[in-house]
Amino acid sequence: MLEEILLLRFKTVFLTILFSLFVISGCSNSDSAPTPVTATATPAAATATPAAATATPAAATANSNLNDRNDSFPKTITDLTGDSFVLDGIPKNVVSISPAATEILFAIGAGDSVIAVDSFSNFPVETESLPKLGFQDANTEVIVSYGADLVITTGGHEELTQQLKTLGITTVLLDGAVSIDGIYLHISLLGEIMGLENNAEVIITNMRKQIGAIERKLEDVENGPSVFYELDPGLWSVSSDSFVGELLNILKLRNIAADSASSYPQMNLESIIAENPDVILLADFQYGENSESVKARPGWEVISAVQNNQILEIRDADVVSRPGPRVGNGLELIGKLIYPDIFD
Repeated sequence: MLEEILLLRFKTVFLTILFSLFVISGCSNSDSAPTPVTATATPAAATATPAAATATPAAATANSNLNDRNDSFPKTITDLTGDSFVLDGIPKNVVSISPAATEILFAIGAGDSVIAVDSFSNFPVETESLPKLGFQDANTEVIVSYGADLVITTGGHEELTQQLKTLGITTVLLDGAVSIDGIYLHISLLGEIMGLENNAEVIITNMRKQIGAIERKLEDVENGPSVFYELDPGLWSVSSDSFVGELLNILKLRNIAADSASSYPQMNLESIIAENPDVILLADFQYGENSESVKARPGWEVISAVQNNQILEIRDADVVSRPGPRVGNGLELIGKLIYPDIFD
């Protein structure tokens, strides 16, 4: 989830849009094949055929028996905001109002403690049977009715977080990670809270290995193509000061919004035309956008990516846009779109 955008004045509306594009399924077909885009060190040509995301994270779920969870309590936890609290035992009734936190909890082996989630928590498959408590409309009364002893919230839920704390419910606010290292911190913190520190470290180690392997694949690439990463039809994008921007950097892509002042800037047609990207990456495919709809936009016909049919659809935006244990899969998904021969 891209909670950093909540620092901007449009935070509420845009957050709704972003979470919608993450989870609403869309479908479209493109009849035309792409013209190759070549990077300086001859990476393979990009293709409009979407890469399929791996169903199971490469950072596979750790065995919850790695730790003797009960022996590590009571413990004092200091969260990422600097607040400290004491846990007398393993949280048994966890409510997650954060899709990323939900994925992390299941990945570290704490899924059996999760009793309810927000309406955007759609991975892993076990979440399908859990009660959905909304997202922006999540409220204290409903959460209390589930007997929660731990609630994980995300950016935009500061008021809800404080209300739950006032009621004596241990509540941790995990604002959106803006870097891969930030994702690792979230995993470590939830591992500590759930008494599954070793499991969390296994997940992080596997993620580092996966990302490192992808970096090695690209050692011969000097400069990849320039890219416009489209979050939604309003032309919101990502800068280098975001974990998605970091993924683009790892793939040696030249992000036209890299130097923007905010993590998630809103571009305009004039600036996109001026930058003239080689590739357009559509993270809003699930929100209804596709290569044909972009080609039909007035004025876009002058952009190189459109002229060369390099409008690439990310068909599982959750994997790329959600700051959780599948981020390496998201990196690989984009890599396959841009450099199919290298990732073959």
